[in-house]
Formats: sequence, structure tokens, C-alpha cells
Amino acid sequence: MNEVIFPLLGPVLVVMVALPASALAARALLTALSRLQPAVGVPRQSALRYAIIVASSMAPLAWFLSASLHQAESGERLLVCAAHRAAGGFNLEAIGFALVLSALTVALAMPSLLRERRGPRAGAPSEESTLQHRRIDYLLAALPALHGLRGLVAVEDDCADPIATAGVIAPRVLLRTSFARSLDDEALCAALHHELEHLRGQDPLRYFAARWALAVNPFGRVILGDELARWVLARELHCDRQAVLCGASAPALAQALVSAARPPSREPQPALGAAHADAIRLRVGLLLSYADRRPHPATPQSSLRPAAALLVVVLALPHHASTLPLDTIHQASERAAALLNRN
Repeated sequence: MNEVIFPLLGPVLVVMVALPASALAARALLTALSRLQPAVGVPRQSALRYAIIVASSMAPLAWFLSASLHQAESGERLLVCAAHRAAGGFNLEAIGFALVLSALTVALAMPSLLRERRGPRAGAPSEESTLQHRRIDYLLAALPALHGLRGLVAVEDDCADPIATAGVIAPRVLLRTSFARSLDDEALCAALHHELEHLRGQDPLRYFAARWALAVNPFGRVILGDELARWVLARELHCDRQAVLCGASAPALAQALVSAARPPSREPQPALGAAHADAIRLRVGLLLSYADRRPHPATPQSSLRPAAALLVVVLALPHHASTLPLDTIHQASERAAALLNRN
């Protein structure tokens, strides 16, 4: 029975104890980072802020998985397992722990992944959606700045969002037929410019990684939800500014933004109007100011590269350092099993 306790109880302790502790540490870092930035002005896009939010779940999970695989392949036995007198070779408990933790992580992330991969319904397009699709194809062909969207725009009558970029593996832009019909050509092109910036920035993947970081942590959404919202707003402001710099009309984009305004989604989406009313007012105010004064180009920032570099370091670390946190989880599981046996 004791051989099963750690593979089953260990992942629960990681999710219920280690991940919340990591989220609290991330919140402390983000609070300190905010104090170093100006107290006034619009939120600034920060690759470091995004990396901290994602790493709050990614780093502990990657470390525990790597440490368990290291113990499994090396045949190392913990002191608490010495009484088992097991022969050398693979550590089956560590293998079981890694499998259960991996399954738990995938199970928590799967709903978001399935929602991202869900594409347009297979039903025949309506006459109006076909007409709007042809209109968009004509606009994309006529404007070189929007050529990057050719073949990547779909028009649906019952699209969940007025306009949004969706798809982690094969991102595309989805438009609601009624929304496309309500905009003139200039406003529609401005909205497409905004979504093109989301595509260029790989935002569906970045938003998915951030949502996963909070979904896999039972308390992550409570602790870091407002920090993610701040980063999302900064990202939307960045896409607005880049759209104007690439040729979109600022007043037309403001018009499209107001038309797309709606109650905020339960989860952040790379969508034109996914924001609270105050955020929409801020974005519209900035866009109207851009009509009088062209915005300055923003410094390109990659949020995925720092996160990927951190992941590589975390995966390699247990193979060259102590696996004390995993040993602690193992001992806690064994003690819990002993208490249950006494009772």
C-alpha cells in the first residue's frame, strides 16, 4: 500500500501546496515590479510580467517532473524508502509520480485546448456570410499591409465573439457576420489590422499558456488573475498602436472597438473588444489621440523566448542539483500514509 501512496498523494500535494506557494511568490515579485514602474500612465507590455505569471505554474511542475524522472532513471532511493529494501534499478514510485502528475496537468489544460481548437461549425454558410467573406477577400487583396491575413479569415453567423483570433496550433481570425456587416470598409480593415498584430505576436499561444498557468493552479486565478488582466490590457494597447502604425485609421479602429464592445469573457481572448468598460474607454481615448499625433513605435518584446529559456533551465536543474523538494513531498506522503494506517 505504501508503494502507491506517493504516486497518488504526491501530485495532489504539488498542486494544492507547491503551486499556490509559487503563485504567492510570483504575486510578490509582480508587486515589487509594479512599484519600480511609474505610478501614472497606461499599462506597459512587459515580457517579464508575462514570464512570471506563466512560470508560477510552469517552473514548479517542470521541476518536479524532471526531478522524478531523474530519480527514476538513476535508480536513486530516498532515505524514507530505505526500509523497503528495494533492489537497484528504476524507481517505480518516481515513475508513477511523474505519470500521475503529467496526467493531472494534461487533464486541467485539456478543456482550454479543446476550446481553442474548436473551429467554425460545419454547417453551410449563409448567403450573407458568403457575401461578407468575399468583401473581406477583396479588401485583403487590395491592401498589401493585410496580405498576411489572406486565407486566415472566416466569417460565421453564430461566432461567439464579434471578431477574435483563435487557434493555438493553426491560428485564424473569426468574424461574426453581423459585426462585419455593421462596419464600413475602413473600420473593418482597422479591426483586421488589430487582429493581424495578434497573429504576428502568437497571442493565441501566449493567451493559452497564461490560462493554463492559472487553470492548473487551484488558487492561481485568485492570486494572479488581476495581474494577467493587466498584461492582457497592455497587450491590447500594443496591438492598437501597431495597427495604427501599419496603416489602420485610428478613429475607424475606435469605431470598430465600440461596435465590438460586450460583457467581458470568462477567459481572456485575443479579441478586439475583450475588455472591461474602463479599458475600452482608455483604448478609445488613446486611439483618438493617435488621430492627432502618430504614436511612437513600441520596442519589440518576446514573451515566449524568456519562458522557453526558463523551462530549459528548470528541466536541467534537478539533474545537477539536489532534489530536496521532491524528497519532502515524498516524506509528507509517507507520513500521511502512516497516520491513515494508525487510524
